[in-house]
Amino acid sequence: MKSEIKVLYVVSLATFMRSFGQVIYSPSIVTMRNDLLTTTTMIGLTFSVYGMILAFSQVAYGPIVDRFDTKKLLIFGLGFFSIASLAGYLANGIWLILIVRGFQAIGIAAAASVGIALIADLFPDGKRGQAMSIFETFNAAGAAAGPLAGAAMAVWFSWRVDFLLLAIISGLIMIASIWVIPALPSNSQRVGLQEMIKIFRTPQTFGAIVLGFVHFYGLYTMHTMLPIFLTEQYGLAEGKIGWLLAMLPVGVIIGSLSGGKYSDRVSSRLPILIGTGGTIITFSLLAWMSNPTGSVPAIFFVFIMVLMSGLFMGFCLPVLIKIMVESFPVIRGTAGALQYFARFGGATVAPVLTGFLNDSLGLPAGFGSAAVFIFIGWFIGLFAIKD
Repeated sequence: MKSEIKVLYVVSLATFMRSFGQVIYSPSIVTMRNDLLTTTTMIGLTFSVYGMILAFSQVAYGPIVDRFDTKKLLIFGLGFFSIASLAGYLANGIWLILIVRGFQAIGIAAAASVGIALIADLFPDGKRGQAMSIFETFNAAGAAAGPLAGAAMAVWFSWRVDFLLLAIISGLIMIASIWVIPALPSNSQRVGLQEMIKIFRTPQTFGAIVLGFVHFYGLYTMHTMLPIFLTEQYGLAEGKIGWLLAMLPVGVIIGSLSGGKYSDRVSSRLPILIGTGGTIITFSLLAWMSNPTGSVPAIFFVFIMVLMSGLFMGFCLPVLIKIMVESFPVIRGTAGALQYFARFGGATVAPVLTGFLNDSLGLPAGFGSAAVFIFIGWFIGLFAIKD
C-alpha cells in the first residue's frame, strides 16, 4: 500500500473518532436524562458543548496546522481526547459530563484540520475529491457506528461505558499515527484575522461555509429529535433506536463516495444543489410525519426518510471541503478549519434549539426548523457557488 494511502486511512480513522465520540450515547438520551435527573435540553447541551468547543478549536488549529508539524499535533490531540474520555467514564453528574465533553472536543479537533492539510498536500487535483470523499466517509462511518456501539453498551453494560470505549480506541489510533504518518516539513505560513476574513468574503467559500452550517444543523437535528420521535410515537427501545439512527450515516457514506467522485469528473455546483434540495424535502416530510395529531406512519417510511436524508447530505459534504482547500491552497488548513467551524456551529446550535422547540412546540417544530435553515443555505449556495 502506498504511503499516502496509509496516511489517508489513519487520518480518516482519527476523524472517525470525532463523529463516533459525538453521537455514541445518542440512543441513551432518555436513560441519561432519567439517570442524571436532568432535562432533554441539558442532555442536548452535552452535544452542543462538544460541537461548540470543536468549532472554536478548529479556528485555533487551522493556522497552527499551516505553520507547524501536523504529526505532533495529531498525536497530542488523540492523547488528550483519550485522557478526557477516561475522566468521562468516572464522571457522576451532568455538569461534570459537560466539562469532559469540552475537553474531549479540544483534543479531537486536531483530527479534521490535520487530515484536510495532509490530503491537500499528498493528493493532486483529479484525485483530491475522491480522497476527501473517503475522509468524509470515515467521518460518517463514525456517526453510524456510534449509535450502534452506544446501543450495545447500553444493553450489555451502561451508557457510562461509552466513554471507556472512546479512550481505548483513540489510544490505539494515536499509536498508529506515531508509526504511519511521516514528519513532513511545515509550511511556516502565518495566518491572521485578515486571511480568515478574506475566506469569509469570497463568495465561493462563503457559500460553502453557510452550507456546512445548515447541513450539520440538519444532521444533529436528526440525532436529537429522532430518538424522541421513535420513543414517544413507536415505543422503541434503545437498541432498536441505535440501528435506525445508524441509517443516517450509512446514507452519508453512500452519498459522500458518490458526490466526491462526481465533483472530480463534472463540477462542484451541481452535487451541492442536488444534495441540499433533496435534504430540504426529506426534513419537510419528517416534520409532517412527526405530527402527533395525525396518523402514525409505518416505521418503514421513517427508515427511508432517515436513509435518504443522509444520502442527500453526504452527496455534497466532501465537495464543500474541496471548494475550501482549492480556493485557498496555501492556507489549506485554515480554509478547511473554517468549513469545520461552520459545521460544528450547526452541530452546536441544533441540539439546544431543537430540544427547546420540542419542549415548547413539539417534534414537527424541531424537524421543520432544519428544513427552513437548509432552504436558506440552498438559496445562498445557488448564487454564491459557481462552476
